[in-house]
Amino acid sequence: MSDLIHFDKIIFSPNDIREDYKSLSNDLGQETEILGTFNPGMAKLPNGNLLLMIRVAEALKEWNTEEYILTPRFDAKLEKYVIDKYSKENIILREPRLFVQKQQNNTLALGLTSISWLLPVEISPDASRIINIHYDQIIVPKRKLEEMGIEDPRITLINDVYYMTIVAVSSNRICTCLYKSKDGLSYGYMDIIFEHQNKDVVLFPDKINGQYHTLTRPEGNNTSIGFPPQEKYLAGPFINVATSLDLLYWKPIEDVLKLLEKQSFYTSRIGPGAPPITHYLNGKLYYLELFHGVEHQGANEVGKYRTFAMLINKDNPTEINAISREPILQYNEDLKDQIHGKLLIEEDVVFTTGITTYNEDYIIASGELDTATRLTRVSQDYINSFLK
Repeated sequence: MSDLIHFDKIIFSPNDIREDYKSLSNDLGQETEILGTFNPGMAKLPNGNLLLMIRVAEALKEWNTEEYILTPRFDAKLEKYVIDKYSKENIILREPRLFVQKQQNNTLALGLTSISWLLPVEISPDASRIINIHYDQIIVPKRKLEEMGIEDPRITLINDVYYMTIVAVSSNRICTCLYKSKDGLSYGYMDIIFEHQNKDVVLFPDKINGQYHTLTRPEGNNTSIGFPPQEKYLAGPFINVATSLDLLYWKPIEDVLKLLEKQSFYTSRIGPGAPPITHYLNGKLYYLELFHGVEHQGANEVGKYRTFAMLINKDNPTEINAISREPILQYNEDLKDQIHGKLLIEEDVVFTTGITTYNEDYIIASGELDTATRLTRVSQDYINSFLK
């Protein structure tokens, strides 16, 4: 390990969930299992400890029967979880988490075998140990737009208020919603802020020129217009900037911030990862953004997820001043033995969703193999070594 990387470890995996605690079991009347504890939002709490808001994926233990795929869903009218049955005659099972259903109109729609909810886990300021698992503060689906889960939180502290973006999943809608908290631990729902398939939304920690700013990732795999052959770019999901006066109503910037590139490690998709954080380089102040880039890998539908870094102009967040061409984080084979639980995927996946400071270092929070929560503590010089 480089002397600029101080530790790289799994801090929370499915077996760390209390054995008698499952959020779905009581309603469903069937045994469930935790498939993953990953993609955590991260923030510093007022007491100096760190909060990891961990996505927990929970599924029926016997979801794959001879005739049916059984999936949990939150029914907002009944105010409880129910089980849906999908006939295998109309199902293509892509992986244990995801299937495709053939609809009567000859179109295809996705289905999930699990529901995700959020678990606050408090850890020490140096990220070395767990202090408390706050089961009394979990965030579970409560409304129609969250019927199939709450995913991938990102937390930003703005003017002493914690704002958390989440991805809400439901039939015909995958959108981004905003929650807020005064203490960093107990969060209340605000509203939808970005509509269908605009995901990976991360807020900047300050107002810039009198406005709030966010990075977004509009989807576009099947609907993008391609670039002319001579261009170095590829059509597909990209990173963009949007502005707001109140954090609820957002206007996208006309120019795209970051596109896919042919000669790069991100030929399949990119998206914002951790919320931007201020960063000094050569005496100048920037916003540091850690983003994910996915490389297409033949028949592998997931692709290879890696984490990259960019420096964004402090006064003009539509301008990238430096970017890493090599990944700063990627899947770590040595961590596999630390993941206690069932591995859903074997591909190379690291998905970074949080960053904070500790003395002169950064602590980076990621999901590893879509199964566990990974923490990596690095020096600021480590990040600087990649930026060009």
